[in-house]
Amino acid sequence: MATTFDVSALERIQLFSENLVSAGGCELGSLWKDEYDSNIAMVDHHHKMLFGLIQRIGDGNVSEKVLNNILQEMRAYTEYHFTHEEALFKKWTIPDHMHAHEGFVAKLVAIEKRAASGEPNVGLEARTILTNWFVNHILKTDMKGCKGILEKMTSAERAREAERCATPLTLSDLLRQCFEVIDSDMSGKIDVYEMGRIFKMLGVKASHEEIGAFVAKFDLNNDGEIDLLEFEKMIAQ
Repeated sequence: MATTFDVSALERIQLFSENLVSAGGCELGSLWKDEYDSNIAMVDHHHKMLFGLIQRIGDGNVSEKVLNNILQEMRAYTEYHFTHEEALFKKWTIPDHMHAHEGFVAKLVAIEKRAASGEPNVGLEARTILTNWFVNHILKTDMKGCKGILEKMTSAERAREAERCATPLTLSDLLRQCFEVIDSDMSGKIDVYEMGRIFKMLGVKASHEEIGAFVAKFDLNNDGEIDLLEFEKMIAQ
């Protein structure tokens, strides 16, 4: 029998996944411009997700609950994106910008705390911080790094990358990204620690026992963890 915690925790994870899928699905119309493309598929898919999350803030005049949700989801996805982007830049020996990433996460944490405390007019400031990051970091620093990667690629590698860029993400692809955001050690399974981490990020208060029981509820093969198929079934409930 589902407890009150099970229901509220599941609803928050489902909302998180739905919002990421919506953002990553790029229901952005003409908002996303060709000049935003880095021509590195993984980077562009991630940037579109972040761009979509920023658009949800609108002019910053959103409810406290909606703003809190957006900032929580932005931080969770941003940390996932930074991990993969830093690994990509390292692979191609492109100078990293980890310190800039750490500074941005610190700003997100600070603004998130202020929003959670009910401080007025935080939405507009959050919108400004996120927009400035997109314009000054993503469209400049990241673009320069991605250009460097493309210059180091062979013609065949660039052709394959262009093909990946031209292939839109499916719903399955987007759900996998949601799963990977939670699967922080990239093991292919979500354990109790990782579920607790995402609960904390999303503002879900839970004891270790509650988290363990939640994971067990959706662990259909009884291996103590949630794999991608089990995650997809959980989100579909």
